[in-house]
Amino acid sequence: MIVRVVTPTPTEVFTLDEAKDFLRVDGTDEDTYITSLIQSAREAFEAFASRYVLPTVVDEFLVGGFPVAKPYWPSDGLIYLSKPNVTAVASVKYHNTSGAETTYSTDDYREFNVDSDFTGLESVDGWPSDCDTDRANAVTIRYTAGWADASSVPGPVKDGMNLYMAQAYDNRMNNIKQLPTRVEFLWDKYRLRRF
Repeated sequence: MIVRVVTPTPTEVFTLDEAKDFLRVDGTDEDTYITSLIQSAREAFEAFASRYVLPTVVDEFLVGGFPVAKPYWPSDGLIYLSKPNVTAVASVKYHNTSGAETTYSTDDYREFNVDSDFTGLESVDGWPSDCDTDRANAVTIRYTAGWADASSVPGPVKDGMNLYMAQAYDNRMNNIKQLPTRVEFLWDKYRLRRF
């Protein structure tokens, strides 16, 4: 599955004032730099953990069509979305064998929770059989993933982001080539692992 960001999150986990308080910065001379550190810390977590922090709209492409179209898919015919904390599935679209893009009705599938983080989709009466399975982006699922808002982001994620910002702020001339050990420790339990 391939995931592409359609609409990035419009907000950040921390306000400028919150970041400045943590970094113990007074005045406004560093505001632009600190604002960039807030975004960098969020992006560092997202890269490390393979998940979005705040609501982000994505398209996930199923290569080869719906699960029932290829023998290597699980026999249950379920689609497991690859990003956790799904707050809404906006659409399921597919290209049929005539090449036309078709929107699969929301009445024809159900969302279900795989566990506390992951969401799956289940067809009510079977996935469409006229999907063009030779097309690379045969099926596109648009959904929003990420914790609902900054107050929903777990404390260890926020703590690690604060430490990341502090490390970058204090060591401007030294690029962070490796996450500080404590940041990794705090973020590790939120990291997605694929086997």
